Amino acid sequence: MKLPKSWKLATIGEIAEVRGGKRLPKGREVVDYDTGFPYIRVTDMYEGGVKVDQIKFVPKDIAATISRYKIFTDELFITVAGTLGIVGEIPAELNGANLTENADKLTNIKINKSFLSCYLQSPFIKKLIDAEQTKNAQPKLAIERLKTFPIPLPPKNEQFAIAALLSTWVLAIEKAEQLIAAKEKKFVSLSNRCLFGDNPLAADVSKRTRWFSVPEHWKIVRMGSVAKEVKSTNGSVKKIPVLSCTKYH
Repeated sequence: MKLPKSWKLATIGEIAEVRGGKRLPKGREVVDYDTGFPYIRVTDMYEGGVKVDQIKFVPKDIAATISRYKIFTDELFITVAGTLGIVGEIPAELNGANLTENADKLTNIKINKSFLSCYLQSPFIKKLIDAEQTKNAQPKLAIERLKTFPIPLPPKNEQFAIAALLSTWVLAIEKAEQLIAAKEKKFVSLSNRCLFGDNPLAADVSKRTRWFSVPEHWKIVRMGSVAKEVKSTNGSVKKIPVLSCTKYH
């Protein structure tokens, strides 16, 4: 990669320590009730952070056996088994929670943590992970390989500025996604009212079909009277490629 003159090139292992999480002892499972020892699983993680609404907990009697495998707010996580490359920070309410064996943590970070988080979420790192993951039944990324990943290092003031800029855009995207979700919910509601009447579960049999109610002046017809099903082989349709779906792509 070509870097500005004031930047340096390092590796992940040079700017942070990478340590693994820990599974519960064999035969033991996390519990739903609060024991005071939260356990962060991959299913709780999303790009950028951790969902706190469905956190599980380590039983008190075995908490001491995995007490060395905790993660804190000044560290980052990255998933390294199953779903690879999800990166994020730990919310304050989960400071000191136990970390799943399917994720590593980056600790003793020597650069701007937000800059490192943005970099680890970049398409460049995603491509490296795709290229380096093991091809077992469950894809994995080895700690030692992760340590060798290159990272471009701008001066500290630039690290801060870059992280701040990208964080602003992330917030803008999140707000846009929330707005889209609200609009889609409104559209579904409006669609139901326009197409199927105000009450899809209307009890008046004279005004409804088997599934939904309609205004009295509307008609009910079969789909076949307004549309025609066409079955074509690839040879009968010119210039249309055959599309397929596989397990992985």
